[in-house]
Amino acid sequence: MKPLLSFLMASVMAAIVVNNLSDSTGLRYTAELMKMSTVPDDTPLKARAITDPRYHRLAYGVIVMLEVITAALCALGGLLLLKNDRRGVTMTRAGLGTGLILFIGVFRGMGQWFLSWRGQFNGLQDTSQLALMMLAILGVAR
Repeated sequence: MKPLLSFLMASVMAAIVVNNLSDSTGLRYTAELMKMSTVPDDTPLKARAITDPRYHRLAYGVIVMLEVITAALCALGGLLLLKNDRRGVTMTRAGLGTGLILFIGVFRGMGQWFLSWRGQFNGLQDTSQLALMMLAILGVAR
């Protein structure tokens, strides 16, 4: 069960990486979020907006890098678990931990900072689902 769950999460994350590298939608989403383009102008918090495209690309690059690391560590963990190597648990946990840092720390944190919940760029439901899946797998991967 543990190797399968580790491989499944690696597959989900690899698909996300491929999608993000094949399509500019994620970068556009990140840019619009950071520009706070859909947040009403009447809030003083709109001063947080970052409009420089270099920072949008940097943030997006960090996001994709964390997705790659998550996928790679989960895949390596699954391979080691198939060989009954207990280091597989450590690798899987590291991958899921990286994913949780991404989904809770970066996505939820960025979403809060840039007020995504007030605008149309709101990925909170997807983020929550992936974080819950990772937490559930962590519970199994002991």
